[in-house]
Amino acid sequence: MNQSSILSYTLESLQNSLLEQGFESFRAKQIFHFLYQKNVKSFSEMNNLPKKLIEYLVSQFHILGVQEENHIISERKDTHKYLFTLMDNMKVESVIINEGSRNTLCLSSQVGCSLNCVFCATGQMGMKRNLSSGEMISQFLFLKGKHGQIDNIVFMGMGEPLLNYNNLINTIKILNSKEGLNFGIRRITISTAGVAKNIRRLADENLHIHLAVSLNSPDPMTRINLMPFSKRIPLKEVLDACKFYQEKTKRRITFEYVLFKGINSSKKDAKSIIKLFDDLQFNLNIIPYNPIDGCKYETPSHDEVEEFTRYFQYSKIEVVQRKRKGRDISAACGQLATHIEDKHTMRH
Repeated sequence: MNQSSILSYTLESLQNSLLEQGFESFRAKQIFHFLYQKNVKSFSEMNNLPKKLIEYLVSQFHILGVQEENHIISERKDTHKYLFTLMDNMKVESVIINEGSRNTLCLSSQVGCSLNCVFCATGQMGMKRNLSSGEMISQFLFLKGKHGQIDNIVFMGMGEPLLNYNNLINTIKILNSKEGLNFGIRRITISTAGVAKNIRRLADENLHIHLAVSLNSPDPMTRINLMPFSKRIPLKEVLDACKFYQEKTKRRITFEYVLFKGINSSKKDAKSIIKLFDDLQFNLNIIPYNPIDGCKYETPSHDEVEEFTRYFQYSKIEVVQRKRKGRDISAACGQLATHIEDKHTMRH
């Protein structure tokens, strides 16, 4: 019999599963406490559960997590990239970014990605499969164990989170459960390339999660060149979904803006972005392009980035330049692709 990961179950779904087998629903809370507060690694350690329930859990579920294959640390020691092997031998990467005493976990939601954005190494892999909720939770548990604390979670790793929608929502519910990990919802960010339909679905979840959307160009044709899926999901549709999300959640959107040399850094581009602010409240996160193999675009110079940023100085938009962390180990935005760089390898 194929066993499923118990880490994929929300509290509610575990309660329902136990009830169907004749066990009391409160046992689910006990199991959550063991898994997420006491960090047990086997069902036999759940010592206040009835023997019959432990036998059932052993027969139906596993607690196996991701397996660390490689751990690379940046020269500045502020970025850690992990390569994990999954149960079917597929691989996925996760990143820990350190900022003073705070750790941000960049979680992956898919093996590969179907959107094929031209500047993204994950997109060049193509789509392999979705990650289960258990595989996403396993990334969190492993890295929390390694680094002691996780202050923020950003679903900005490999894959398009909103194309793995159901597993994503279950993962967030498990993270946020007071009976389990009790991770604050306002410390979680979902980054999307612009899956408009599911931005609207997310708004209706009433979770009030912070949403980051890849803008990359206010010009529809330039955006299509950078992000070919935009032919199917036009920019206007994405912007309308963002307005809907903001109206429902009362949370300000972040637009992520990967800046390319001579492509999307003009004063005209800036004016078009400022005009968007008339209808939608957002922050602008400027990310100088991180080079990947096979991409024709170039990283803008420091002066080009600074000049583009200055165009916004009299606007009401809060503009932040993303710090270039992890670039030397291919752990920066757009660079995750499950390859091993042995010269940087540090195993622990």
